[in-house]
Amino acid sequence: MPVRGLAGRRGAMAAMLAVLTVLAACTPRPPDLAGVWKNNHATLTITQDGKAYQIQVADPQGLLGGAYQGIFERARLNMTGPMASLCGPSKYEERELTLYFCNEAYQRVKPPG
Repeated sequence: MPVRGLAGRRGAMAAMLAVLTVLAACTPRPPDLAGVWKNNHATLTITQDGKAYQIQVADPQGLLGGAYQGIFERARLNMTGPMASLCGPSKYEERELTLYFCNEAYQRVKPPG
C-alpha cells in the first residue's frame, strides 16, 4: 500500500505541475513600455522591471508632473503617484501603439537605451 500511495502522490504532483505550466503560459506578459513617451504637453520616461514600472512625468504646464510607480495587472497599469488617485489605471493599446496615462494618449518617441 505505501508504494501505491507514493505513486499516487507522484501522479498528483505531475498533474499539478502540468496545470501550473499551462496557467503560466496563458498569463499575459506585461508589455514593454520602457522608453520615452510624449503627447502635446507632457513627456513620460518609463523604466521597467518585469511587471513593475517607474514613470517619471515631465508636465511643465500641467499637474501630472512627478514620479509614479505601477504594476501591470489584468491588462492595466495600476499606479501610485502624485495624481494617480484622480487618473485611475493606465492602459496600453498594442494595436495603436498608444499608452493611455491619466486619460491622455501618449506615443513612444524613443525606445530604451
